[in-house]
Amino acid sequence: VPNAEIKSALLDIVKEQDWYERMETIKRSEQLLKAIKALDGDETARLIQEVHNSPAVSIYDYNTESALTYCVITGLMWSTLDDYDYHREDQAGKGKVDLVYEPAARGRDPLILIEFKYGKSAEEALKQIKKQEYFRRYTQKYTKNIILAGINYDPKSKDHQCLIERLC
Repeated sequence: VPNAEIKSALLDIVKEQDWYERMETIKRSEQLLKAIKALDGDETARLIQEVHNSPAVSIYDYNTESALTYCVITGLMWSTLDDYDYHREDQAGKGKVDLVYEPAARGRDPLILIEFKYGKSAEEALKQIKKQEYFRRYTQKYTKNIILAGINYDPKSKDHQCLIERLC
């Protein structure tokens, strides 16, 4: 922007737009998807914690895997809007995976399988994905472009834990 007056006027116009207040939510959504794709469990857990503490999610009923699922769907909503379709409780392998983010365009983005635990462990969630072979339904279509994520919420510590790995 060429000068301070024009920059100030432009900033005022941008701030008046309906979407401006959502920018923090959109940015966090993009960071969350980026952290999952980077297999960064600590950053993913931190960002889910931010979503959980935001006005977008009611902490009143945050006491089930379903509430945790809703929190993650809310967190990923803006970043996955055009590039992913999501499915809850999708029949896969030897049971139902809690949440699947399937890329709209094959080959570009990874398939993301997420299993949730409440008051247990992220390790247990990841083990369940593998033991129940939730990925088998998708391996032919997505070959090695599959991300497995185990997410847990500990009601005692009020913390989220996340373990993420790529299917080899």
